[in-house]
Amino acid sequence: MTRLKLEGRTNVLKWYYKNHGSIVTTQRRFRRFYNSRTAPIPDTIKNIVKRRLSRELELSRTTVRRILEYDLNLFSYMIQVLQKQSIVQKEKRLTLAKLIVAKVEKEEIGIGNIDWSDGAHFHLTGYVNKQNMRI
Repeated sequence: MTRLKLEGRTNVLKWYYKNHGSIVTTQRRFRRFYNSRTAPIPDTIKNIVKRRLSRELELSRTTVRRILEYDLNLFSYMIQVLQKQSIVQKEKRLTLAKLIVAKVEKEEIGIGNIDWSDGAHFHLTGYVNKQNMRI
């Protein structure tokens, strides 16, 4: 996507604040308003907001970023992916976990023989922690 002009950046800011900081809604409004299939990516929207804040507060962008991250705990790179699991998938995972526990208790396999990887952590609630995931 090409660099946004002043009007586009202004509209992005306006829509971002009108929608209480919703990036997805801002992107939808952008696509609808400009009749475009593409919209600014979330990092672009956050950078526009940070630049505007730094100008209004007369602080450097670095200071604004530090305040947002360290004081307000607002991180621009936090990603949460939710994947719906079917009942069958949950049952299969539970069965496998019970089988492994039973084999470890019977000492058929040792914990040292299990290959623990640094992949994604899938929780039963459907949350996926992708911190160590490499694709």
